[in-house]
Amino acid sequence: MKYHGEGRYAFWCPGCGHDHVYYTVPPHPNGSAWQFNGDINNPTFTPSLLNRSGVHADPNWKPPENDFGKDYSKPPYSMICHLFVVNGVINYCGDCTHEYSGRQNVPMKEYG
Repeated sequence: MKYHGEGRYAFWCPGCGHDHVYYTVPPHPNGSAWQFNGDINNPTFTPSLLNRSGVHADPNWKPPENDFGKDYSKPPYSMICHLFVVNGVINYCGDCTHEYSGRQNVPMKEYG
């Protein structure tokens, strides 16, 4: 977990292969805000975190023109990552579209 200032906390997501950010204060630009237990080493955030990209974020999303041969409806172009972080452990929900879908008790790795 890394503090990014202004109430933003980032962590590495092994399911997505990149970081995710929790917004505590001020809220995310869409108005979402999470509660944080204040423990940077064993964080707990509530409620769950849901990240969507590609067609999962916008059903009207279209791939770039003249870009053939890629299935933009599947990872890594379109993904769902839905998780809980409790006491420094990631619990992935079953609606994730990556290989960690439904996996419980994945320890957070140090993120610098």
